[in-house]
Amino acid sequence: MKHLHFMKHMVLGISACSLFASYQIVEATIHIPFPALSNTTTAVESTQYMGPMLFVPKKQEVTLPITMVFDPIVSDTAYEKKYVQQGTSIMSPSLFELDTTGLKPSSKLSYEYVNGYKEKGYRVWPLITNQFDPDMTSQILNNESQWERYKQGLINYAVEYGYDGYNFDFENVHYKDKEQLTKFVDFLAKGLRDYNLHSSIDVTGYSNSENWSLVYDRKSYADSVDYVVLMAYDETWASSDTPGPVASYPWVRSHAEQMLSEVPASKLVLGIPFYMREWSVPVKSSWEGKAKSKTLAMTRALDLEREYRDVMRWDNHLKGNYLTLTNKNGVYGIYDEKKPYEGTLTKIWFEDPQSLSYKLGLVKELQLAGVAAWRKGFEASDVWPVLSFALDDANTNSTKKGKAISDKKDHKKEVKKQEKKKDKKKDKKKKSKHTDTSEVTKISKDGKEIVLQFKKMHKDTDETGVVTVTKEKKSLPKD
Repeated sequence: MKHLHFMKHMVLGISACSLFASYQIVEATIHIPFPALSNTTTAVESTQYMGPMLFVPKKQEVTLPITMVFDPIVSDTAYEKKYVQQGTSIMSPSLFELDTTGLKPSSKLSYEYVNGYKEKGYRVWPLITNQFDPDMTSQILNNESQWERYKQGLINYAVEYGYDGYNFDFENVHYKDKEQLTKFVDFLAKGLRDYNLHSSIDVTGYSNSENWSLVYDRKSYADSVDYVVLMAYDETWASSDTPGPVASYPWVRSHAEQMLSEVPASKLVLGIPFYMREWSVPVKSSWEGKAKSKTLAMTRALDLEREYRDVMRWDNHLKGNYLTLTNKNGVYGIYDEKKPYEGTLTKIWFEDPQSLSYKLGLVKELQLAGVAAWRKGFEASDVWPVLSFALDDANTNSTKKGKAISDKKDHKKEVKKQEKKKDKKKDKKKKSKHTDTSEVTKISKDGKEIVLQFKKMHKDTDETGVVTVTKEKKSLPKD
């Protein structure tokens, strides 16, 4: 019997020790989101569960401007403090991947990570990726019967670990699946919202790429999720044959303004880079060959800026520093463009506090919801005062506007909810002959109402008139 309870707690992702004593014991039909625990790699079936009920977490309000930082490697070295005091600071560690069998959690799931950041004033919204696999993603998107497992899994993990939101990073998706992707995002966002969990989605800037840009229905996303993050970087891709900046000011501004035609300013978060690229270009006189790049963290870039400040140039149009050096087997030298040169040139368009300050100014000017930086570990300490200064009082008007829109939408949703309840009551009266197949029970906890649906295999009534519900027992998975 103890083994049975242990397995069911594992299925929920809930700690038996921490929750069993605190929450009402219920028995209900639930969905197993973890295939490995249901002893199958294909279909995931409902099972009978008896234990602490899932509670609805208290809603954590978001105050604008948002400062989100992506943490793809889930660094063991946490930030020492909350660097931007204004608004809501969010850490987004890459903790989940979509897989055809369900959610694939990272081995770095940690209570310490969440609690440590919460103590410093941060919120934690894990990032979920589709592994940038278009074929696998297509299988998931076109199998709607299994979407519940992803939604329920995210809810269970949030309840257990203390997340209050998620970030969807679904990239490289077949254009033919555009409609299904839109439906999937809406399904997840609504399911999370029922549990007071926030959601955001990352989208690229505009281009003719079907899988990387045209597949996004940005306007629909704005109606579904709480925030849309414009990844305003990779203006020049790492695989490009021609060198160029990661996020020049004109390019960033153009895409942000265009996206405002589809996403309200109070929901649009501006992605900013904590990195740039170092380009190696073979040259001979006026001829330049195909460029190759490698990622350059801001910390390393600032070292180069200090060393070669005398030959670095400011591009007033791009709003960034630019540097060209000779490169002989990794040894840099001063490049004189007036003299003929044969060999390899290193070209860098810098992302530093100076260039970021111009892009951060767009948050206040366009009244955006905030910023999201890629990525933790690449930034220099000099960037935090710049971020803090730029976001100071940047969203006073946007916050009020966003709250008004949110209140209006909440009112509409409540009206629709009440209408649905009335329709359900009418349907129940019409189908009263079939009500013996299931039973709906409502339980209130912490001011929230939980609806549980029980399976009724058969029922017997004793002399006192009490109905005894007997449920079918499920066999345990083999060890």
